[in-house]
Amino acid sequence: MIDTGHLGKLMSIHYRIAQNIKNPLRIKSREHAPAILRALAAEVERLDWVVACEPRSASGSLVITTSDCPRFDELNVALEQGYRTCRRQSCSRHPCGYGRNHSQG
Repeated sequence: MIDTGHLGKLMSIHYRIAQNIKNPLRIKSREHAPAILRALAAEVERLDWVVACEPRSASGSLVITTSDCPRFDELNVALEQGYRTCRRQSCSRHPCGYGRNHSQG
């Protein structure tokens, strides 16, 4: 679980690894907002052991293809950074707290 502050309230992005490391990793979150998932995917793709990260807003998940064994401490940091990046760029400008960009895909 990653705890992230969001407009003064604590929010959690829960995720679990649904497949083993020999297959693409699927990280399931409660987030379905395309902008949040894109920001998370962009940060995850910067990791040197990640080949690709595909956001899937319909299921609220990220599918990660790796070139090496995942390093989950680095993955946690990347997910936290992606969420904070998204929040700084658009979320704080909209009264709902998520930003209009999230619903537009």
